[in-house]
Amino acid sequence: MVHPEYFDFSESVKSHHLWHVKRWIANNEWEGGNKWFKLKYNWLQAQEKGFSSIVSIGGAWSNHLSALAYAGDHLGLNTIGLIRGAWRSAHPTPSMLEMEGNGMKLIGLDTAIYEMRDTEDFKVWLRDQYPNSYFIPEGGANYWGLMGAMEMLDERDQQDYDTIWLAGGTGTTAAGVLLSAAAHQKVHVVFALKASEDELREMVAAKLKWLIQDNESLEDLMSRLIVYGDDQWGGYGKGDQRLFDWINEWEDKGLPLDRVYTAKLWWCIVQNIQYSREADRNLMIHTGGLQGNQSITFS
Repeated sequence: MVHPEYFDFSESVKSHHLWHVKRWIANNEWEGGNKWFKLKYNWLQAQEKGFSSIVSIGGAWSNHLSALAYAGDHLGLNTIGLIRGAWRSAHPTPSMLEMEGNGMKLIGLDTAIYEMRDTEDFKVWLRDQYPNSYFIPEGGANYWGLMGAMEMLDERDQQDYDTIWLAGGTGTTAAGVLLSAAAHQKVHVVFALKASEDELREMVAAKLKWLIQDNESLEDLMSRLIVYGDDQWGGYGKGDQRLFDWINEWEDKGLPLDRVYTAKLWWCIVQNIQYSREADRNLMIHTGGLQGNQSITFS
């Protein structure tokens, strides 16, 4: 596993307070960002239980599937990726081609089946189709993914910062970071989804309930969570030239950002710094995902 590095962008964002970015810098999606953490224990479970392959699901630019494919190639286990849209098999994206290059078998999944992915009917279908495969939900959003996400913060992070900022998708990483954050820390999650605050908070709470049944403890944790929906850009995977220019601008300043998650997170942070009462010591967790920028046509 690549060790994290810390970068100081306090001066770049014209802040009198501390703004650090924590990154796991790697040349692949497996070791960079949050995917290694969410796949780590899933991978061990698959090996310990003797499965011959791992099957998972995602979109045509999925960071999760990209990381899984790389891991399979380098750690020696067959991987199968179920891609949203049956037509995708004949029209692969650059991300899909890289997945295949890393040995992943890709299967275009009918949209109607894909939309059932969180149901019991889907689990039954999956067991029938892939009886010898270990299944990891989209984005690594399961108990073992949560266990791994809890390891993203270390003792330094717990001691040296007042707030933790990160991007959110399924809420699994957010729940893991919230569970491992120190009692004095607030956790800010900028979701890539266009949804209400209540919906986003419930996504995180649902993951916390995999570990916490006591309502008082759950409420205490949730009191330290602040969520933001994607009202600026229009929803998951959406953006415009402003966002792409933003990515270019910060790339030149030494901070690579991905179009789906971290670019929107950093935009939210920087655009609101001058209007908010900042904590003294702030840390942004960079969750990787840079391979997804292959979908951008920069002007």
